[in-house]
Amino acid sequence: MKPQLMPITRYAFLISAIEAKLTRSIRRDQFLSMLDKKSIYDALVSISDTDIGEFMRNKISPDITLADAERLLYDYLRSEIYFIKSNKINEVNRLIDSYILKYDLQNICFIIRALFYEKENIELMPIGLLYERSLHEELLHANDFKDIVYTLRKASLHDYARIVSDYIEGLRSKDLSSLRSMEADLYKIYYRTLLRTVSSVRGGVELKRAIKKLIDEYNIMVVLRGILSATPKSIIVSSLIEPTMYISLETLIEAAEQNNASQALQVLARTPYERIISRVNDVIVASGNETLIEVVLLQEFLKEIHSDLMRSLFSPQPVLDYILNKELEVSILRTVLWSLWNNIPRELIEPLLRGSKGES
Repeated sequence: MKPQLMPITRYAFLISAIEAKLTRSIRRDQFLSMLDKKSIYDALVSISDTDIGEFMRNKISPDITLADAERLLYDYLRSEIYFIKSNKINEVNRLIDSYILKYDLQNICFIIRALFYEKENIELMPIGLLYERSLHEELLHANDFKDIVYTLRKASLHDYARIVSDYIEGLRSKDLSSLRSMEADLYKIYYRTLLRTVSSVRGGVELKRAIKKLIDEYNIMVVLRGILSATPKSIIVSSLIEPTMYISLETLIEAAEQNNASQALQVLARTPYERIISRVNDVIVASGNETLIEVVLLQEFLKEIHSDLMRSLFSPQPVLDYILNKELEVSILRTVLWSLWNNIPRELIEPLLRGSKGES
């Protein structure tokens, strides 16, 4: 019988592997060089010496499209999650399973919106627990909101199934308030479950702080996305979730009730996130593009969270920090590829390219 490694030994192996992988992240100079390439293929070839570039090396061809590249990026993220879980550290795997439900939520909300707005030919992210449990295709081919409820129950995601079920009547009547309230309720359950999970593992105090900061990030994006898309203020407010870390619900409501994004940012700047809000303001002034705003928020909140996640080495803290870094690296890379595919001016993208660990 093969001897079982003690948890500390497993952590030592995992953290060592993670640190080695981080040394092969895409650097700022490599991202900048990619902006000068003529195609997505040439850009990806130029980073073949990085961890993500090596993963994609034999999977790309000169005719690769943006959609092809995005699928490969999710394949890479999924492989990183599998790698972490293969180390079989119980508390790490509990945290990872709770965390990656965010991808399922994004897919669930995406398919619900497709049914709500009667959109066809959609594609879901090939990542998350539904994907792991071979229920991804079933969700994709849902013809009615009840089909989604059925799939969620099959996946034992009963809390999520109950919420969708509660809003079916409003969704079928095309009530936008029902759609937004349902999405907010889904994310409330997600973050509540995630907070409960981190409370039960080593380093839980710092992990809880990090998750609450992610909730702050989520709420900031809800406010900005709502204002930029001219969503009714009452619907923006109903989409906000608690518990927060540094931004009170009252401040978020005040920001949501402003007439434009600039005024909302002035309200949010009165919080400890003044530096982050300043960077977001620069992006809004330059382009107002939601994709770029999301990348900046992720970058800046990762800096905020990083110090919280390095207090206890032999705990899930550095593992979550690694996953967040990988998500940021993929997000920046996707933005670069998107800019090449859509001929976005370089000057809009270059300020975002600070490397996967926020290098300047």
